[in-house]
Amino acid sequence: MNIYRYFLKNISVIGLGSILAKGVVFILIPLQTLAMSTSEFGTAEMIYNIVNLSVPICTFGLSEAVMRFSMDNEHNKKKILNIALSIPFVGAIILLFALLVGSIFFKEIVPYIFYILATFLAFAYKDIFMQYIKGIGEIRLFAISGIVFSILLFIFNYGFVYKLKYGVNGYLLSQVLSNSIVLAMIFFILRVRLRDVFSFPDIILLRNMANYGLPLVINQIAWWLTNSLNRYLLAFYLGIGLSGIYSAAVKITLIFNTIILIFQQAWQISAIREFDENNIAFFSNVYNFSNAFIMLFTGFIILFSNIISSILFQGGFGIASKYVPALLITSGTFSALPVFWSVIYSVTKNSKGVLKSTILGAFVCVALDFWLIPKFGIFGAAIASGSCFFVVLVIRIIEINKILRIKIHFMKNIFALIILGMQSLLLHYFEYCYVPLVILQIALMAVYKKEIYFLLKLLWKNKRVEKQWEGVEK
Repeated sequence: MNIYRYFLKNISVIGLGSILAKGVVFILIPLQTLAMSTSEFGTAEMIYNIVNLSVPICTFGLSEAVMRFSMDNEHNKKKILNIALSIPFVGAIILLFALLVGSIFFKEIVPYIFYILATFLAFAYKDIFMQYIKGIGEIRLFAISGIVFSILLFIFNYGFVYKLKYGVNGYLLSQVLSNSIVLAMIFFILRVRLRDVFSFPDIILLRNMANYGLPLVINQIAWWLTNSLNRYLLAFYLGIGLSGIYSAAVKITLIFNTIILIFQQAWQISAIREFDENNIAFFSNVYNFSNAFIMLFTGFIILFSNIISSILFQGGFGIASKYVPALLITSGTFSALPVFWSVIYSVTKNSKGVLKSTILGAFVCVALDFWLIPKFGIFGAAIASGSCFFVVLVIRIIEINKILRIKIHFMKNIFALIILGMQSLLLHYFEYCYVPLVILQIALMAVYKKEIYFLLKLLWKNKRVEKQWEGVEK
Protein backbone atom coordinates (compact mmCIF):
# COMPACT_ATOMS: atom_id res chain seq x y z
CA MET A 1 0.00 0.00 0.00
CA ASN A 2 1.21 3.55 -0.76
CA ILE A 3 2.91 4.78 2.43
CA TYR A 4 0.99 8.06 2.35
CA ARG A 5 -2.39 6.38 1.97
CA TYR A 6 -1.43 3.96 4.77
CA PHE A 7 -0.73 6.98 6.98
CA LEU A 8 -4.05 8.64 6.05
CA LYS A 9 -5.89 5.35 6.57
CA ASN A 10 -4.51 5.13 10.11
CA ILE A 11 -5.57 8.73 10.75
CA SER A 12 -9.13 7.98 9.62
CA VAL A 13 -9.42 4.71 11.58
CA ILE A 14 -7.92 6.11 14.79
CA GLY A 15 -9.84 9.37 14.33
CA LEU A 16 -13.19 7.57 14.16
CA GLY A 17 -12.70 5.97 17.57
CA SER A 18 -11.23 9.10 19.17
CA ILE A 19 -13.88 11.52 17.91
CA LEU A 20 -16.71 9.20 18.97
CA ALA A 21 -15.15 8.86 22.44
CA LYS A 22 -14.90 12.66 22.78
CA GLY A 23 -18.48 12.99 21.55
CA VAL A 24 -19.77 10.57 24.18
CA VAL A 25 -17.89 12.45 26.93
CA PHE A 26 -19.52 15.67 25.70
CA ILE A 27 -23.01 14.09 25.69
CA LEU A 28 -22.49 12.67 29.18
CA ILE A 29 -21.87 16.10 30.74
CA PRO A 30 -25.54 17.26 30.79
CA LEU A 31 -26.72 13.74 31.71
CA GLN A 32 -24.35 13.55 34.68
CA THR A 33 -24.99 17.11 35.85
CA LEU A 34 -28.73 16.47 35.81
CA ALA A 35 -28.44 13.33 37.94
CA MET A 36 -25.68 14.41 40.35
CA SER A 37 -25.35 17.25 42.80
CA THR A 38 -22.51 19.74 42.34
CA SER A 39 -20.59 18.18 45.24
CA GLU A 40 -21.07 14.65 43.82
CA PHE A 41 -19.97 15.68 40.34
CA GLY A 42 -16.99 17.57 41.77
CA THR A 43 -15.96 14.54 43.82
CA ALA A 44 -16.33 12.19 40.85
CA GLU A 45 -14.27 14.47 38.60
CA MET A 46 -11.60 14.84 41.29
CA ILE A 47 -11.28 11.06 41.65
CA TYR A 48 -11.24 10.64 37.87
CA ASN A 49 -8.38 13.16 37.59
CA ILE A 50 -6.48 11.47 40.44
CA VAL A 51 -6.70 8.14 38.62
CA ASN A 52 -5.74 9.69 35.26
CA LEU A 53 -2.63 11.25 36.80
CA SER A 54 -1.81 8.11 38.79
CA VAL A 55 -1.83 5.66 35.86
CA PRO A 56 1.33 6.88 34.07
CA ILE A 57 3.12 7.63 37.36
CA CYS A 58 2.37 4.35 39.15
CA THR A 59 2.96 2.23 36.03
CA PHE A 60 6.24 4.05 35.25
CA GLY A 61 5.08 5.13 31.76
CA LEU A 62 4.60 1.47 30.81
CA SER A 63 1.86 1.95 28.22
CA GLU A 64 4.06 4.07 25.91
CA ALA A 65 6.92 1.61 26.35
CA VAL A 66 4.65 -1.36 25.56
CA MET A 67 3.55 0.30 22.30
CA ARG A 68 7.07 1.22 21.23
CA PHE A 69 8.76 -2.08 22.13
CA SER A 70 5.97 -4.24 20.67
CA MET A 71 6.64 -2.64 17.27
CA ASP A 72 10.16 -4.09 17.23
CA ASN A 73 10.52 -7.65 15.93
CA GLU A 74 13.59 -8.15 18.12
CA HIS A 75 11.49 -8.29 21.30
CA ASN A 76 9.47 -11.31 22.42
CA LYS A 77 5.78 -10.31 22.55
CA LYS A 78 5.02 -12.76 25.40
CA LYS A 79 7.72 -11.14 27.54
CA ILE A 80 6.25 -7.70 26.84
CA LEU A 81 2.77 -8.96 27.81
CA ASN A 82 4.21 -10.51 30.95
CA ILE A 83 5.57 -7.12 32.03
CA ALA A 84 2.31 -5.43 30.98
CA LEU A 85 0.32 -7.75 33.25
CA SER A 86 2.69 -7.48 36.22
CA ILE A 87 3.39 -3.76 36.64
CA PRO A 88 -0.18 -2.44 37.27
CA PHE A 89 -0.41 -4.66 40.38
CA VAL A 90 2.77 -3.03 41.69
CA GLY A 91 1.32 0.35 40.76
CA ALA A 92 -1.90 -0.43 42.67
CA ILE A 93 0.13 -1.15 45.83
CA ILE A 94 1.96 2.18 45.44
CA LEU A 95 -1.35 3.99 44.89
CA LEU A 96 -2.94 2.27 47.93
CA PHE A 97 -0.09 3.46 50.13
CA ALA A 98 -0.45 7.01 48.76
CA LEU A 99 -4.24 6.93 49.34
CA LEU A 100 -3.83 5.73 52.93
CA VAL A 101 -1.41 8.57 53.63
CA GLY A 102 -3.69 11.04 51.81
CA SER A 103 -6.73 9.88 53.79
CA ILE A 104 -5.09 11.23 56.95
CA PHE A 105 -5.47 14.75 55.54
CA PHE A 106 -8.48 14.24 53.23
CA LYS A 107 -10.91 11.91 54.97
CA GLU A 108 -13.45 12.43 52.16
CA ILE A 109 -11.61 9.92 49.96
CA VAL A 110 -11.88 7.03 52.47
CA PRO A 111 -15.28 5.74 51.18
CA TYR A 112 -13.93 5.67 47.63
CA ILE A 113 -10.54 3.95 48.12
CA PHE A 114 -11.83 0.62 46.76
CA TYR A 115 -13.38 2.32 43.70
CA ILE A 116 -10.20 4.35 43.09
CA LEU A 117 -8.07 1.19 43.11
CA ALA A 118 -10.54 -0.70 40.89
CA THR A 119 -10.73 2.23 38.47
CA PHE A 120 -6.94 2.51 38.46
CA LEU A 121 -6.47 -1.18 37.57
CA ALA A 122 -9.17 -1.07 34.88
CA PHE A 123 -7.72 2.14 33.40
CA ALA A 124 -4.13 0.90 33.54
CA TYR A 125 -4.78 -2.50 31.96
CA LYS A 126 -7.02 -1.14 29.22
CA ASP A 127 -4.57 1.66 28.40
CA ILE A 128 -1.63 -0.77 28.26
CA PHE A 129 -3.42 -3.26 26.04
CA MET A 130 -4.80 -0.55 23.77
CA GLN A 131 -1.21 0.57 23.22
CA TYR A 132 -0.13 -3.06 22.70
CA ILE A 133 -2.67 -3.74 19.95
CA LYS A 134 -1.65 -0.48 18.29
CA GLY A 135 1.98 -1.56 18.51
CA ILE A 136 1.37 -4.93 16.84
CA GLY A 137 -0.52 -3.23 14.00
CA GLU A 138 -4.13 -4.11 14.97
CA ILE A 139 -5.34 -0.58 14.16
CA ARG A 140 -8.93 -1.62 13.43
CA LEU A 141 -9.16 -3.44 16.76
CA PHE A 142 -7.75 -0.31 18.40
CA ALA A 143 -10.50 1.83 16.85
CA ILE A 144 -13.26 -0.74 17.49
CA SER A 145 -12.18 -1.01 21.15
CA GLY A 146 -12.45 2.77 21.49
CA ILE A 147 -15.93 2.75 19.96
CA VAL A 148 -17.13 -0.15 22.14
CA PHE A 149 -15.76 1.60 25.23
CA SER A 150 -17.65 4.80 24.34
CA ILE A 151 -20.95 2.93 23.86
CA LEU A 152 -20.52 0.98 27.11
CA LEU A 153 -19.61 4.12 29.03
CA PHE A 154 -22.79 5.82 27.83
CA ILE A 155 -24.99 2.79 28.64
CA PHE A 156 -23.57 2.31 32.15
CA ASN A 157 -23.71 6.03 32.96
CA TYR A 158 -27.30 6.17 31.77
CA GLY A 159 -28.18 3.20 33.95
CA PHE A 160 -26.16 3.73 37.12
CA VAL A 161 -25.90 7.53 37.25
CA TYR A 162 -29.04 8.82 35.52
CA LYS A 163 -31.63 6.09 36.19
CA LEU A 164 -30.51 4.45 39.45
CA LYS A 165 -28.99 7.65 40.93
CA TYR A 166 -25.90 5.89 42.30
CA GLY A 167 -24.00 9.18 42.24
CA VAL A 168 -20.21 9.00 42.58
CA ASN A 169 -20.26 5.21 42.98
CA GLY A 170 -22.27 4.88 39.76
CA TYR A 171 -19.88 7.21 37.94
CA LEU A 172 -16.84 5.16 38.97
CA LEU A 173 -18.57 1.81 38.48
CA SER A 174 -19.38 2.83 34.90
CA GLN A 175 -15.69 3.48 34.28
CA VAL A 176 -14.60 0.17 35.85
CA LEU A 177 -17.11 -1.95 33.92
CA SER A 178 -16.56 -0.19 30.58
CA ASN A 179 -12.78 -0.55 30.78
CA SER A 180 -12.95 -4.15 32.06
CA ILE A 181 -15.32 -5.36 29.33
CA VAL A 182 -13.19 -3.81 26.60
CA LEU A 183 -10.11 -5.42 28.16
CA ALA A 184 -11.84 -8.82 28.19
CA MET A 185 -12.82 -8.33 24.53
CA ILE A 186 -9.20 -7.61 23.58
CA PHE A 187 -8.02 -10.69 25.49
CA PHE A 188 -10.59 -12.85 23.70
CA ILE A 189 -9.84 -11.52 20.20
CA LEU A 190 -6.06 -11.78 20.64
CA ARG A 191 -6.48 -15.17 22.34
CA VAL A 192 -4.18 -14.14 25.15
CA ARG A 193 -3.46 -17.16 27.35
CA LEU A 194 -2.63 -16.03 30.86
CA ARG A 195 -0.52 -19.13 31.57
CA ASP A 196 1.80 -18.03 28.76
CA VAL A 197 2.44 -14.59 30.21
CA PHE A 198 2.20 -15.00 34.00
CA SER A 199 5.83 -15.71 34.82
CA PHE A 200 8.78 -13.86 36.29
CA PRO A 201 9.40 -10.79 34.08
CA ASP A 202 12.50 -10.37 31.94
CA ILE A 203 14.55 -7.97 34.10
CA ILE A 204 16.68 -6.62 31.23
CA LEU A 205 13.61 -5.92 29.08
CA LEU A 206 11.80 -4.38 32.07
CA ARG A 207 14.77 -2.09 32.75
CA ASN A 208 14.93 -1.01 29.10
CA MET A 209 11.18 -0.30 29.04
CA ALA A 210 11.38 1.63 32.31
CA ASN A 211 14.32 3.69 31.01
CA TYR A 212 12.17 4.60 28.02
CA GLY A 213 8.92 5.19 29.93
CA LEU A 214 10.02 7.10 33.04
CA PRO A 215 11.28 10.25 31.22
CA LEU A 216 7.90 10.39 29.44
CA VAL A 217 6.12 10.37 32.83
CA ILE A 218 8.23 13.31 34.04
CA ASN A 219 7.56 14.95 30.67
CA GLN A 220 3.78 14.62 31.19
CA ILE A 221 4.01 16.06 34.69
CA ALA A 222 6.14 18.98 33.42
CA TRP A 223 3.54 19.80 30.74
CA TRP A 224 0.73 19.53 33.31
CA LEU A 225 2.48 21.92 35.69
CA THR A 226 3.37 24.34 32.89
CA ASN A 227 -0.20 24.47 31.58
CA SER A 228 -1.63 24.93 35.09
CA LEU A 229 0.73 27.58 36.47
CA ASN A 230 -0.57 30.50 34.39
CA ARG A 231 -4.08 30.01 35.77
CA TYR A 232 -2.84 30.27 39.36
CA LEU A 233 -0.66 33.30 38.59
CA LEU A 234 -3.56 35.07 36.87
CA ALA A 235 -5.69 34.43 39.97
CA PHE A 236 -2.88 35.60 42.29
CA TYR A 237 -2.00 38.82 40.45
CA LEU A 238 -5.28 39.81 38.80
CA GLY A 239 -8.07 37.92 40.57
CA ILE A 240 -9.88 34.61 40.26
CA GLY A 241 -12.36 36.13 37.80
CA LEU A 242 -9.74 36.77 35.13
CA SER A 243 -8.32 33.30 35.70
CA GLY A 244 -11.79 31.89 35.04
CA ILE A 245 -12.08 33.91 31.81
CA TYR A 246 -8.69 32.59 30.67
CA SER A 247 -9.73 29.00 31.50
CA ALA A 248 -12.91 29.47 29.45
CA ALA A 249 -11.09 31.05 26.48
CA VAL A 250 -8.42 28.37 26.34
CA LYS A 251 -11.10 25.64 26.16
CA ILE A 252 -11.46 26.25 22.41
CA THR A 253 -7.84 25.21 21.92
CA LEU A 254 -8.81 21.75 23.23
CA ILE A 255 -10.10 21.12 19.69
CA PHE A 256 -6.42 20.97 18.73
CA ASN A 257 -5.73 18.35 21.39
CA THR A 258 -8.12 15.84 19.82
CA ILE A 259 -6.91 16.45 16.27
CA ILE A 260 -3.22 16.40 17.19
CA LEU A 261 -3.61 13.27 19.35
CA ILE A 262 -5.11 11.46 16.34
CA PHE A 263 -2.23 12.67 14.14
CA GLN A 264 0.38 11.71 16.74
CA GLN A 265 -0.92 8.15 17.13
CA ALA A 266 -1.11 7.55 13.37
CA TRP A 267 2.24 9.24 12.69
CA GLN A 268 3.96 7.19 15.40
CA ILE A 269 3.01 3.96 13.64
CA SER A 270 4.11 5.15 10.19
CA ALA A 271 7.31 6.81 11.44
CA ILE A 272 8.54 3.66 13.22
CA ARG A 273 7.57 1.49 10.27
CA GLU A 274 9.23 3.71 7.63
CA PHE A 275 12.21 5.06 9.58
CA ASP A 276 15.29 5.06 7.35
CA GLU A 277 17.92 7.69 6.62
CA ASN A 278 17.23 7.09 2.92
CA ASN A 279 13.53 7.86 3.38
CA ILE A 280 13.92 11.57 4.16
CA ALA A 281 11.38 12.59 1.50
CA PHE A 282 8.55 10.80 3.32
CA PHE A 283 9.36 12.43 6.67
CA SER A 284 9.83 15.86 5.08
CA ASN A 285 6.54 15.63 3.20
CA VAL A 286 4.57 14.51 6.25
CA TYR A 287 6.07 17.31 8.34
CA ASN A 288 5.29 20.00 5.77
CA PHE A 289 1.82 18.60 5.17
CA SER A 290 1.07 18.49 8.92
CA ASN A 291 2.30 22.08 9.26
CA ALA A 292 0.02 23.14 6.41
CA PHE A 293 -2.94 21.42 8.05
CA ILE A 294 -2.24 23.03 11.44
CA MET A 295 -1.99 26.54 9.93
CA LEU A 296 -5.10 26.12 7.76
CA PHE A 297 -7.08 24.60 10.64
CA THR A 298 -6.10 27.50 12.91
CA GLY A 299 -7.24 29.97 10.25
CA PHE A 300 -10.64 28.31 9.91
CA ILE A 301 -11.18 28.25 13.68
CA ILE A 302 -10.22 31.94 13.94
CA LEU A 303 -12.63 32.68 11.08
CA PHE A 304 -15.54 31.15 13.03
CA SER A 305 -14.27 31.91 16.55
CA ASN A 306 -16.88 34.62 17.20
CA ILE A 307 -19.69 32.20 16.38
CA ILE A 308 -18.13 29.43 18.49
CA SER A 309 -17.55 31.86 21.37
CA SER A 310 -21.15 33.11 21.30
CA ILE A 311 -22.32 29.51 21.77
CA LEU A 312 -19.81 28.48 24.44
CA PHE A 313 -19.41 31.66 26.50
CA GLN A 314 -22.52 32.84 28.27
CA GLY A 315 -23.17 35.56 30.84
CA GLY A 316 -20.04 37.17 32.24
CA PHE A 317 -17.80 34.91 30.13
CA GLY A 318 -18.59 36.78 26.90
CA ILE A 319 -15.40 38.85 27.25
CA ALA A 320 -13.38 35.63 26.81
CA SER A 321 -14.03 35.79 23.05
CA LYS A 322 -11.54 38.69 22.61
CA TYR A 323 -8.70 36.44 23.80
CA VAL A 324 -9.59 33.39 21.71
CA PRO A 325 -7.77 34.30 18.43
CA ALA A 326 -4.45 34.97 20.21
CA LEU A 327 -4.76 31.80 22.30
CA LEU A 328 -5.57 29.75 19.19
CA ILE A 329 -2.16 30.75 17.80
CA THR A 330 -0.03 30.57 20.97
CA SER A 331 -1.69 27.65 22.81
CA GLY A 332 -3.14 25.91 19.75
CA THR A 333 -0.86 26.23 16.71
CA PHE A 334 2.40 26.53 18.63
CA SER A 335 1.54 23.59 20.91
CA ALA A 336 0.78 21.39 17.89
CA LEU A 337 3.98 22.10 15.92
CA PRO A 338 6.43 20.17 18.21
CA VAL A 339 4.32 16.97 18.12
CA PHE A 340 5.81 15.73 14.84
CA TRP A 341 9.32 15.91 16.32
CA SER A 342 8.36 14.17 19.58
CA VAL A 343 7.41 11.11 17.51
CA ILE A 344 10.93 10.98 16.00
CA TYR A 345 12.29 10.76 19.55
CA SER A 346 9.95 7.78 20.04
CA VAL A 347 11.25 6.16 16.85
CA THR A 348 14.82 6.35 18.12
CA LYS A 349 13.74 5.48 21.72
CA ASN A 350 15.29 8.75 22.92
CA SER A 351 12.64 9.71 25.48
CA LYS A 352 15.26 11.70 27.42
CA GLY A 353 15.50 14.05 24.44
CA VAL A 354 11.75 14.75 24.71
CA LEU A 355 12.15 15.48 28.42
CA LYS A 356 15.14 17.80 27.88
CA SER A 357 13.28 20.03 25.41
CA THR A 358 10.15 20.09 27.58
CA ILE A 359 12.07 21.08 30.73
CA LEU A 360 13.85 23.93 28.92
CA GLY A 361 10.53 25.11 27.47
CA ALA A 362 8.93 24.91 30.92
CA PHE A 363 11.65 27.13 32.43
CA VAL A 364 11.01 29.75 29.72
CA CYS A 365 7.26 29.58 30.33
CA VAL A 366 7.56 29.95 34.12
CA ALA A 367 9.98 32.90 33.85
CA LEU A 368 7.79 34.71 31.30
CA ASP A 369 4.61 33.97 33.29
CA PHE A 370 6.02 35.78 36.35
CA TRP A 371 7.24 38.68 34.20
CA LEU A 372 4.39 39.17 31.71
CA ILE A 373 1.17 38.21 33.55
CA PRO A 374 1.30 41.13 36.05
CA LYS A 375 1.82 43.55 33.11
CA PHE A 376 -0.34 42.12 30.33
CA GLY A 377 -2.74 39.69 32.03
CA ILE A 378 -4.17 37.00 29.75
CA PHE A 379 -2.13 38.22 26.77
CA GLY A 380 0.98 37.82 28.93
CA ALA A 381 0.01 34.21 29.67
CA ALA A 382 -0.57 33.66 25.94
CA ILE A 383 2.86 35.04 25.03
CA ALA A 384 4.52 32.90 27.72
CA SER A 385 2.81 29.73 26.46
CA GLY A 386 3.64 30.49 22.83
CA SER A 387 7.28 31.18 23.72
CA CYS A 388 7.47 27.89 25.62
CA PHE A 389 6.21 25.86 22.66
CA PHE A 390 8.46 27.78 20.26
CA VAL A 391 11.56 26.99 22.35
CA VAL A 392 10.57 23.31 22.49
CA LEU A 393 10.07 23.31 18.70
CA VAL A 394 13.46 24.91 17.95
CA ILE A 395 15.34 22.54 20.27
CA ARG A 396 13.68 19.48 18.75
CA ILE A 397 14.31 20.63 15.16
CA ILE A 398 18.01 21.18 15.92
CA GLU A 399 18.44 17.84 17.70
CA ILE A 400 16.43 15.70 15.27
CA ASN A 401 18.17 17.17 12.23
CA LYS A 402 21.41 15.71 13.55
CA ILE A 403 19.81 12.29 12.93
CA LEU A 404 17.46 12.97 10.02
CA ARG A 405 17.84 16.09 7.88
CA ILE A 406 14.21 16.98 7.26
CA LYS A 407 13.52 19.69 4.68
CA ILE A 408 11.37 22.46 6.14
CA HIS A 409 9.46 25.13 4.22
CA PHE A 410 10.44 27.96 6.56
CA MET A 411 9.21 30.84 4.37
CA LYS A 412 5.77 29.28 3.90
CA ASN A 413 5.40 28.86 7.66
CA ILE A 414 6.55 32.44 8.33
CA PHE A 415 4.04 33.83 5.80
CA ALA A 416 1.32 31.64 7.32
CA LEU A 417 2.04 32.88 10.85
CA ILE A 418 1.94 36.49 9.64
CA ILE A 419 -1.49 35.87 8.07
CA LEU A 420 -2.76 34.20 11.25
CA GLY A 421 -1.45 37.15 13.27
CA MET A 422 -3.31 39.57 10.99
CA GLN A 423 -6.53 37.55 11.39
CA SER A 424 -6.10 37.60 15.17
CA LEU A 425 -5.53 41.38 15.26
CA LEU A 426 -8.54 42.05 13.00
CA LEU A 427 -10.84 40.06 15.29
CA HIS A 428 -9.43 41.70 18.39
CA TYR A 429 -10.11 45.24 17.19
CA PHE A 430 -13.10 44.67 14.89
CA GLU A 431 -15.76 42.20 16.01
CA TYR A 432 -17.41 41.85 12.59
CA CYS A 433 -14.87 41.84 9.77
CA TYR A 434 -15.64 38.65 7.87
CA VAL A 435 -14.71 39.88 4.38
CA PRO A 436 -11.04 40.64 5.20
CA LEU A 437 -10.89 37.45 7.31
CA VAL A 438 -12.09 35.36 4.36
CA ILE A 439 -9.59 37.10 2.05
CA LEU A 440 -6.78 36.30 4.49
CA GLN A 441 -7.95 32.69 4.72
CA ILE A 442 -7.86 32.41 0.92
CA ALA A 443 -4.34 33.87 1.01
CA LEU A 444 -3.40 31.22 3.59
CA MET A 445 -4.76 28.49 1.32
CA ALA A 446 -2.73 29.94 -1.55
CA VAL A 447 0.44 29.62 0.55
CA TYR A 448 -0.24 25.89 0.92
CA LYS A 449 -1.80 25.26 -2.50
CA LYS A 450 0.63 22.42 -3.33
CA GLU A 451 -0.09 20.60 -0.07
CA ILE A 452 -3.85 20.94 -0.62
CA TYR A 453 -3.50 19.67 -4.21
CA PHE A 454 -1.52 16.59 -3.21
CA LEU A 455 -3.88 15.82 -0.33
CA LEU A 456 -6.77 15.77 -2.78
CA LYS A 457 -4.74 13.48 -5.05
CA LEU A 458 -4.13 11.14 -2.14
CA LEU A 459 -7.80 11.02 -1.26
CA TRP A 460 -8.60 10.20 -4.88
CA LYS A 461 -6.01 7.38 -4.76
CA ASN A 462 -3.93 8.63 -7.65
CA LYS A 463 -1.24 5.98 -8.20
CA ARG A 464 1.37 8.55 -9.22
CA VAL A 465 0.95 10.63 -6.07
CA GLU A 466 4.01 9.24 -4.28
CA LYS A 467 6.28 10.35 -7.12
CA GLN A 468 4.53 13.72 -7.19
CA TRP A 469 5.07 14.17 -3.46
CA GLU A 470 8.74 13.43 -3.90
CA GLY A 471 8.75 16.03 -6.65
CA VAL A 472 7.57 18.69 -4.23
CA GLU A 473 10.98 18.61 -2.56
CA LYS A 474 12.96 19.06 -5.80
